[in-house]
Amino acid sequence: MSAYGQLFHEEQRFRQLWIWLLLGGITALIWYFFIQQVILGIQVGNNPAPDWFLILILVLFGIGFPLFFVVLRLEVKIEGDVISYRMYPLHLRWRDVHLTDLSGAMAIVYRPLRDYGGWGIRFGRHGIAYTVSGNGGVLFQRKNG
Repeated sequence: MSAYGQLFHEEQRFRQLWIWLLLGGITALIWYFFIQQVILGIQVGNNPAPDWFLILILVLFGIGFPLFFVVLRLEVKIEGDVISYRMYPLHLRWRDVHLTDLSGAMAIVYRPLRDYGGWGIRFGRHGIAYTVSGNGGVLFQRKNG
C-alpha cells in the first residue's frame, strides 16, 4: 500500500435482469433434461445424448456457468499513484497502471454494445474496455499508445 493509503475502491457485478433471465432459462432447461433422462429414465428427443454427456453439460453449464457469473466481478482501486484493476476470477492478480505511464484521462459516456461489442473484457475503437454495466467510464491514454 502506498503512503497515501487507498483512495478509491469499486466493485461492479453483472446485475442486468436480461442476463440473469437468459442464464436462468438455460440453466433450468439443462436441469430439466438431466432430471428427465438421467433421474427419471425418460429419454429426451428422438436421438438422445448419452447420460454421461448430460452429466457433463449439467456440471459445466447447469452448475459451473451460473456459479461463474455469481462470482464474476470487476474491481478497481486507486492507491497513491497506481490504478489497479482485475476482472475476477478471470484475473486472479491485480493489473497495475501507474499514473506516470499515462498521458491523459477523461470521463466518457459510451455505448458498450455499439462501441465495444458488448460487456466484459472487450476490444473496441478506443482500445480495451472492461465493462460490466452502465455507460460511463474513464478513458485512459497511455504514453506508449
